[in-house]
Formats: sequence, structure tokens, C-alpha cells
Amino acid sequence: MTLTNTRPKWSVDASVGELPYSFEWICNEILTPAGIQVSESYREHESAEYGAVQFHLNGQRALFRQAKRTPKKVGQFVTLWKRETPAFEIAPLDASDDIEWVLIASDEGARCGMFLFPKLVLIKKGIFSRQHIGGKRAFRVYGPWTTPTASQAQRTKKWQSDYFDEFVEGKMKETICQVNSRVMG
Repeated sequence: MTLTNTRPKWSVDASVGELPYSFEWICNEILTPAGIQVSESYREHESAEYGAVQFHLNGQRALFRQAKRTPKKVGQFVTLWKRETPAFEIAPLDASDDIEWVLIASDEGARCGMFLFPKLVLIKKGIFSRQHIGGKRAFRVYGPWTTPTASQAQRTKKWQSDYFDEFVEGKMKETICQVNSRVMG
């Protein structure tokens, strides 16, 4: 099973409006069967190369990104930032921003899954800034198939694993239940 290789890659040009296949697949095969409502989905013009989508997850604002493999480092890279106006510099998302969830699709070879991070975790881990101080514009995600050697990367993989669901044939009902529990509480 793979999220990105089963049909032609989406257009990098967000003005085309096509939603990434990985986003549509997760919505149709995981979120909807889990009883989670996805609405108001649209491509973002910024971060188009990461398949950026803004949407609502059970009425709460959420962001989607497709993580990208990089040639020299373990894990995958994803951007997560905002720009107030075209004239402004990019900035990390802030705790005061109206974003409650971040959904990241991750795949490598035949293995794939998703990270679904609640806002509070991303604030605690320093991804979102607090009062516009700190935060990150990009970070790495580590699926269970990765073996980072750096101690910081190992710690990151450990906390991220609580928010990761792998898509394994024959175990999708379990995944759907886990996602439902995470979102519905």
C-alpha cells in the first residue's frame, strides 16, 4: 500500500485546486469510516510542494502536509508555517492561531501512514510558537520504519510514535478505531 505512487502526482501549482491523492485517500479510507467529518478542504498556495491543504476536522480547523523524503537524512521533512501577507517573512504557526490539528501523510516504499498531531502537543514540543516566540517553520517526522541514530532524532521519533498510525492491510479496522479515539476523545 502506498499513498503517493498509486496515481500521478498532484499538481504543485495550488491554483489548479487538485487535492493531493494522499489527503483524499486518508479522508475516504480512514477519517470518514472513523466517523470524523472532513469539510471545507482547499489547497493552500504556500507550501504547495508539500501538498498543503487547509480543512476542517469535526468543525475544527486543520492543516494537511505530505512529508517528503530527503536524500541524506533519516526521516521525512515537512514545512509548517504561515505568512501574514505576501510582503511578510514566513513565521511558525503560533499557539494563538486557529489551527487545532495537523495531519501529515508519510510513506516510504511500501510502508505508509499518518501523523495526526493535536495543537497542544505541537505547542509543548516547540513546533508552534508561544506568543510569537520560538517555534519551527519545518521539522522531521519519523515513521516506525526509520532508525535514526542521532539522540535528538530518537527522542523525536519516540514522542511522535504516539500520534502515528500505519496503514497495514488486514489491520485497517484497528487503525480506524485508534484515529476515532484520538479525535473524538
